[in-house]
Amino acid sequence: MKIIFLFLLLTIAYNFSSAQPMNITYKSIDQKNEVLNSLSNVTYPQIDFGPDALMGARGIATDINNALDAVVQSYIKSFESQLKDLKGSSDDSKLSSFKVSSEAGISGGSLLSVRFTLFTDISGMAHPVTNDSSFNYSIVSTGI
Repeated sequence: MKIIFLFLLLTIAYNFSSAQPMNITYKSIDQKNEVLNSLSNVTYPQIDFGPDALMGARGIATDINNALDAVVQSYIKSFESQLKDLKGSSDDSKLSSFKVSSEAGISGGSLLSVRFTLFTDISGMAHPVTNDSSFNYSIVSTGI
């Protein structure tokens, strides 16, 4: 009897948590680094489940947002590391730039997919570089 009650309780909780819509907003970071003579412009998604979200859904949103923050910070640190490695060997009068744009989508209400486009223009390099990267997060723990 206890197992049946627990199963029903978990089923109801799952239905309520999956019924909460995942919302996407965008966060921007603009920073100028005088020491490295660079400008960074980064825009990336943040997730929430609305003001009436249950505690579990808020925790999921926090996990996703922390992961997205870490990914973006790694991109910025990589750019700054490249600039530090080239310091003194490039034209310091020209501003280096780094831009990250992103597109996010939700599939089935439970799968977040983000495409990041990274544009890097480092002073002294022959030409700028554009790379794409992806980030996927499923709030449902099913699979192999």
